[in-house]
Amino acid sequence: MKQLALGVRLRADAVFESFAPGQNSEVLTALRSANATPVWVWGAHGCGKTHLLQAVCAAAGDTAAYFPLDRSLALPPDALAGFERSHVLCIDDVDGIAGRSGLGASAVWALQ
Repeated sequence: MKQLALGVRLRADAVFESFAPGQNSEVLTALRSANATPVWVWGAHGCGKTHLLQAVCAAAGDTAAYFPLDRSLALPPDALAGFERSHVLCIDDVDGIAGRSGLGASAVWALQ
């Protein structure tokens, strides 16, 4: 199988140092820790979820993969194949696959 690039780039300013945590310091601490436990980040639109996920990837470097589902709706269910080998996998916009059993099941499988 040939793997195709998604053309997704991390924003240069999406780093931990540029995030204003406000009352979210506990989330920031959890994401900065080198813990193998999955962390689910949710909140209202515009609260910084994408910024934080991209900051996690920026901190992890080449061992990370960032997969924005809002730009991936046309992809087949096996689009996440191979990402399970990433040390860090940040799946953004999970709400965008609600009700799509194929890609949704692949996302859940990648997290196991």
